[in-house]
Amino acid sequence: MYVIVEDEIVKTINVDKELYPNSIKAPDDIIYGDKYVNGEFIRVAERLAINLSEYKQIKITQTKQQLTEFLETHPLVYYNEYYSVTQEKQMLLTSTIEIYRLKVQANIPATLKWNTTGDVCREFTLEEITGLVIAITEYVQPRVEKQQTLEKQIENCITQEELESIIIDYNEA
Repeated sequence: MYVIVEDEIVKTINVDKELYPNSIKAPDDIIYGDKYVNGEFIRVAERLAINLSEYKQIKITQTKQQLTEFLETHPLVYYNEYYSVTQEKQMLLTSTIEIYRLKVQANIPATLKWNTTGDVCREFTLEEITGLVIAITEYVQPRVEKQQTLEKQIENCITQEELESIIIDYNEA
């Protein structure tokens, strides 16, 4: 099991080592609130007073946060070029296409421009941008569905142990 430690306190458990390379290997009995000091885990004498419902909400928030982080750090490779697939970029792309369509409909000269990660915008044809939108959807949608599935699994847990056994990993969706 791998955990994320912040300010010497275990904050997140059962993380994907590849997605979080700074995570730390921990014993299976480590739980939220335990300490990690000078390379050693320390069980906290007084456990965090947290009920199962609160624990579920924390875990659900983690699924959403880790999906956002995954999309930020794993751009789409499309025709050997990298494209950001963050929620913000998806909304901007949708807006760009809609503005293009409105201009065309109003007989106003229009060009479609978009950019690869880290580059300046270049002109796209409607067919090229449509292909990119489809590729982004096919890349992001299964991961969103996985987050939704994880959320349902979390909601259905009846013990803390069940919650801790749920691993959040968006590498394979």
